[in-house]
Amino acid sequence: MSDKSGDLTEDTIMNATGIGLTAGSLYGSIDFVSAKNQPFAGSDMAADDDDWNTRFNLNIGFYF
Repeated sequence: MSDKSGDLTEDTIMNATGIGLTAGSLYGSIDFVSAKNQPFAGSDMAADDDDWNTRFNLNIGFYF
């Protein structure tokens, strides 16, 4: 949860595109995140700039 109260907060914009794959007991997911003023993607909610941050996530698991 993000608390966006106060005068110093900018709008948060985030696009997360990804896919999940399964094959038997194997599970994998891949996603690409592009965000502005989003702490999850490496930014600050109260940032006063136009910088976009990106993150690539890869997850592989074995479920038994």
